[in-house]
Amino acid sequence: MALVKKYAVMFEPFETEGLEYVKEGCGAMWDDKSPIKTFETKEQAEVEMKKWNTGVIVEYGYET
Repeated sequence: MALVKKYAVMFEPFETEGLEYVKEGCGAMWDDKSPIKTFETKEQAEVEMKKWNTGVIVEYGYET
């Protein structure tokens, strides 16, 4: 198995709850089963990060 490196964006929805991943679909409809939104390049992740006041880019890898 190989580790594929992608990027994800995390943000802090509420000051007391810590960071959460940006997920696929409409934010109002996210739940614990919603897939994490990933990006092939850091530049793509930066576009998403700018949508969130507390957004940060993180490396997100998974095995294939």
